Amino acid sequence: MSTDASLGAHDAQAAAQLGYFVAVSGPSGSEVPVRLSASGSITHSQDNVNISAQLKVLNNTTTQVLLTKDLCYRSKTCGTTEVDSFSVTNMPVTMRVGHRYFVSLVSQATASTNGGGSGHGTVHLDPTFVIDATFPNAGAFSLLFSEGIVAVPVPEPSTWAMLGMGLAMLGVAGHRSRR
Repeated sequence: MSTDASLGAHDAQAAAQLGYFVAVSGPSGSEVPVRLSASGSITHSQDNVNISAQLKVLNNTTTQVLLTKDLCYRSKTCGTTEVDSFSVTNMPVTMRVGHRYFVSLVSQATASTNGGGSGHGTVHLDPTFVIDATFPNAGAFSLLFSEGIVAVPVPEPSTWAMLGMGLAMLGVAGHRSRR
């Protein structure tokens, strides 16, 4: 998932949230070792960009958090520590057949002109799951993901304003054509 905020002469904000489920399919009652890898990064063109993001993987049944990673640059959520990238490789996670695990990716980027200039900020989050090939009968198990995983961007306020103005103009044009 990526979120991007770019600005010219005015402030810009972009946000995205993606959530999906992952589960293990196979003989019931089994616990399956899964390798979780994830990466995340923030890029920015200038110091006038504030960015925050979070990747969280948790067991939907017990709400046990399997992984939480935060990214931030000049954001209020940073506190005193800024983190612009992370990488987790082959982290062992045990997943039960029949349990759903929730993956949450949230990001927000704000670029502010602070009196002039331009800026650009991008967030990238990428988790992957693989059944451990050394597990006996690993071939009897498979990973299932939610259908239709699509990142839905949150519209900027200016987008809503332009939509409202466009609809108002259509209404005026329709009203005039009836005369």
